[in-house]
Amino acid sequence: MAKTQERKKSAGPRLRKTVLRLAAQPDALKVVRNTILKEAGALRIHPEELYSMVLAVDEACANVIRHAYKDGPARPMIIEIEITSRQMSIVIRDSGQAFDFGEYPRIPVREAIAQRAERGYGIQIIKSVVDRWEHTRTKSGENRLRLIKYFHPAGS
Repeated sequence: MAKTQERKKSAGPRLRKTVLRLAAQPDALKVVRNTILKEAGALRIHPEELYSMVLAVDEACANVIRHAYKDGPARPMIIEIEITSRQMSIVIRDSGQAFDFGEYPRIPVREAIAQRAERGYGIQIIKSVVDRWEHTRTKSGENRLRLIKYFHPAGS
């Protein structure tokens, strides 16, 4: 599995930016989770907020693996991670099948369970955890899902 990582310095002293280029395979999920935790480790982020965002990103990447490339071998997915002590922004990019993230309305997970929904829990988890999301399909055929989580200072 190919993995590249870039770290960029910015004017803000606490910004950490990492770009992962991974084959969209299940073993990539652990790499993504560990990278987010490592990059966020030095910042004072409340653990519950951090782990909920890790869960949301894990679900989004699992959807790429499971659905975007389902008709062929694993192809690349690119994960762009930007973390400060105030927010995390993660962009997940793939060139798999078109998908409209916004097509699925946000409903409480409890309601989805009560309706006995067979699918869509991952999207509900993502939408209930993140503060903002943006999904686009580019003209070049790339899916781009951006997940944003705003953090409160640890201990508050």
